Amino acid sequence: MDHRQSGRTRRLSILLKWLKTRCLRKVAARRNSVLATVFDEQWPFSARIHALGLELIERVGIMNTRAILLTSAALIVLTVSPILAQQSNAPDPTIAQRKDNQQDRIAQGLQTGQLTAGETKRLETGEAAVNKEESNMRAVDDGHLSAADRARLSRQQNLLSDRIYDDKHNARTAHYGNNEVGQRRENQQDRIAQGIQSGPLTAGETARLERQQQSINREDASMRAANGGKLTSADRAALNQRQKNASRNIYAKKHNAAHTRP
Repeated sequence: MDHRQSGRTRRLSILLKWLKTRCLRKVAARRNSVLATVFDEQWPFSARIHALGLELIERVGIMNTRAILLTSAALIVLTVSPILAQQSNAPDPTIAQRKDNQQDRIAQGLQTGQLTAGETKRLETGEAAVNKEESNMRAVDDGHLSAADRARLSRQQNLLSDRIYDDKHNARTAHYGNNEVGQRRENQQDRIAQGIQSGPLTAGETARLERQQQSINREDASMRAANGGKLTSADRAALNQRQKNASRNIYAKKHNAAHTRP
């Protein structure tokens, strides 16, 4: 590669870095919208920009400086404008939609192992607190929410959204192990996740179920620590009995009158 082509590549690289930074800032600023959730969780945005940039770099050998700038401008328009237009035109999600979105993200993290029982317990405790505050707000205003109420709830959901993202992307993950005890734990988490997604489990019920799972996990770890990383037959029997009790609790809470979605 000659000096002119190398210089063009550097200029293009700087432009693409600037573009990526600006776009990601736009996304971070709108994290409280449904689109922000999609950007964070489901769409490899930076990877797409990077791929387009590499394709453009491969062509700079036959372009002059003006052509590079024009092509870069076209890249910005074609890639970013539809995204930002979607964001600006998208209505803000309602309070109920926002709660559903948060619960779906928690359930997905639980199913994939990105969220541990302890993390899920803390997140659902936070969701339950927000739900209780919303209920109190509606109680004092004949079932309605004022603009100030909505703004306060939105701020609290923004904080919870950030916590969900942070907990799903930290170094802690749920490891169940390829054994009977591990499979039982995984099955319980799958049942809880299904209850979150379909609506039978409220945030408070989920928090209590995950507190129970966290306690079982701690007992499992303590038993293994006392026996060189292994479980005795008595340990396995004790853990299985606790999981049977937990299973009954999951069933009871999924089939009671409380629910989060119709």
